[in-house]
Amino acid sequence: MRLLCSFTVLTVLTVLAVPHARAQRGRTAVYAELLGNGVFYSVNVERRVRPDVALRVGAAYVSNDGTGDDPLVTNDVFLPVMANYLTGRGNHHFELGGGIVVLLVTSGDGPASALPTSTVGYRYQRPGGGLVFRAGLMPTYFPEVESVLPWAGTSLGYAF
Repeated sequence: MRLLCSFTVLTVLTVLAVPHARAQRGRTAVYAELLGNGVFYSVNVERRVRPDVALRVGAAYVSNDGTGDDPLVTNDVFLPVMANYLTGRGNHHFELGGGIVVLLVTSGDGPASALPTSTVGYRYQRPGGGLVFRAGLMPTYFPEVESVLPWAGTSLGYAF
């Protein structure tokens, strides 16, 4: 949990420290994603490096206390790191992206791993900032079971 808190604070401070000229409004977005690339949920910061290319980093923390069907106590941190290509003008965009989800198992007997992931979906975001809405297919490949998890997700946030 401390790792997630430290990551979140560092990310927010970095984003706030970046100077934002009036012409660059809407280049940074912060959003929460339900399901999607972070598997269950994630909190994300994204920066447009070009009008049609965005780089994203996110974080999610999932804990299993050893009750229920799985007796193993684990604390997992999911870190989606992605590049997204956006098409379209104005508020509506087609989003196509790829990257990895770094999975850190902070306790238990599992190793860290990098899971290839992708995004194919719709994004609503005004060029000058404001509401960000994303929805799409976000499959992730799990090498240990040699299978692609067909996944979908949605995001809601704010661009500034």
